[in-house]
Amino acid sequence: MKNAALERAVNLVGGQSRLAKLIGTTQSRIWYWLTRAKRGVPGEYVLLVERATAGAIKRSELRPDLYPPHSSGALPSTQKQQCDNDPEGIEVLP
Repeated sequence: MKNAALERAVNLVGGQSRLAKLIGTTQSRIWYWLTRAKRGVPGEYVLLVERATAGAIKRSELRPDLYPPHSSGALPSTQKQQCDNDPEGIEVLP
């Protein structure tokens, strides 16, 4: 299975090894996610990939089953409040 969003992330940061270093994993794991993983990037790495790409690759592109895209592009008020309270700027979905 090909993961287009992850492939774009890899290209954006300069390769599988570079992305792996940025998110604290191995190049072989990135390769596995690209070529073999049924769901692509595991949930615990989605926000790290989004951050490594400076938001160019959205979490909803990487795992729409975990982070459904919002039609308006704005966060629901409960998520915005959680973002505002999170010192690292990562929103936590309920």
